[in-house]
Amino acid sequence: MQKSGDCTHLPLLFNSFTLQKCSIFRITSQTFPPLASMQKLQITRSVNLKAIENGAFVPFQGLETLVLSGNSFQTISRDAFAGLDHLHHLNLANNRLVNGFSEWTEGLLAEDNRLDSLEF
Repeated sequence: MQKSGDCTHLPLLFNSFTLQKCSIFRITSQTFPPLASMQKLQITRSVNLKAIENGAFVPFQGLETLVLSGNSFQTISRDAFAGLDHLHHLNLANNRLVNGFSEWTEGLLAEDNRLDSLEF
């Protein structure tokens, strides 16, 4: 079984983080430590990154910008973005999604969110 990766050793007090060409296979709620002060997260150009599981971004309650472009996402769980009540910008461009647009956006748009832009 492949591990999802472990970034739990990250410092807890910063508001922006960029991760490129990483070896993470999937993003789960256990991939990162709780980072409520994080405002911008970018995970890009990671060819092994194929899935986002339910509640994956729960550790990032204050997240406003999420950039997940240029990865190899094939699936995004319906509730992957649950808890991102402050999210304004979501970029999922240049991925390989096979589970369709409506499944995960249904969960995202059902939330009382502040989403201003969605790149797909």
